Amino acid sequence: MKPRFAKIYLGEIIMQADMTVPIVHNMNVALNQGRTIEAFGLLHYLLIHAGIVSRILWPPAKKAPRVRRARELREMLGVDDTHTLADRRLRNHLEHYDERLDSWVKESVRHGFVDRWIGPRAGIQGVDDKDIFRLFDPVAKVFIFRGESYAIQGLVDSLDDIRELAMKAHCRAEYEGHRRSRGRS
Repeated sequence: MKPRFAKIYLGEIIMQADMTVPIVHNMNVALNQGRTIEAFGLLHYLLIHAGIVSRILWPPAKKAPRVRRARELREMLGVDDTHTLADRRLRNHLEHYDERLDSWVKESVRHGFVDRWIGPRAGIQGVDDKDIFRLFDPVAKVFIFRGESYAIQGLVDSLDDIRELAMKAHCRAEYEGHRRSRGRS
């Protein structure tokens, strides 16, 4: 990939990761002030930005140019397919929330329904895991969606790490671009 193009993709990764910093701060403020709806809204925003970074590095469509571009960027960053950001399941659950509700209507045994719960899972009794749609445990920093747990702190840490890696790769691409423009290899 030409350094100029690499810098554009890397710049987007940096910007998306940077956008999550105030989101995390504001989410913590909302949680501390008991503003549940706002906290969950901010968590959704966090996942949107993480999803954009994920799609740049692990595109959903298996079209050759995208796959090649993503592979080259992952190589520049030194990350592989086991990276936390490669997993978009939680983002997909929230983006396709209506479909998850449709499945719940068909599949739930008792149709207990808990949504937008702030606190530990142990705080909910008599409800099946698959009947809990959005639960955030601010102490463990875990989001649970229908029985699946997602480490939100791990996601935030991964975004911070990928930002640092992208900044270093951006500098290398900048240097390489200058070398090429001067006719040096």
